[in-house]
Amino acid sequence: MLTKEQLLKSSPNDYMNEEQLAFFKNILIEQRNTINRDINECREILNDNDLEADPLDSACNEEIKQITLLRVQRNTFSLHEIEESLNRITTKEYGYCHETGDPIGLGRLLANPMATLCIDSLENEERRQKIEGNIVEDHEDENNEAAA
Repeated sequence: MLTKEQLLKSSPNDYMNEEQLAFFKNILIEQRNTINRDINECREILNDNDLEADPLDSACNEEIKQITLLRVQRNTFSLHEIEESLNRITTKEYGYCHETGDPIGLGRLLANPMATLCIDSLENEERRQKIEGNIVEDHEDENNEAAA
């Protein structure tokens, strides 16, 4: 199994060989397991039906449940992205830009193993959204920040 250092020292000719695909598959499976554990914790919070006599405590509990629901929503989205990435590994499409077919790059994939666009395509997409006025939540950037 490759280490991060070995991965970064790999020859460009080795891009997305079996060892590298296995490396990223393990990262994605670890992330999936972590998210599944977090979703289970969220279920416990949401299943807590203790009735509070104090209206302020009740309001606080409802706020916690709303935040927990947002956490579950974000985790569910991430699980979907992880599954898509694992499918791309299986089909050997992982690590290549959906738009251009160019390599995404090992550094970018280490920062965000679910990345589907190379930097140029991502910047073009962001520019297009600004021009069109479509502010779409970019989960890829969120994942980059979380990974950093």
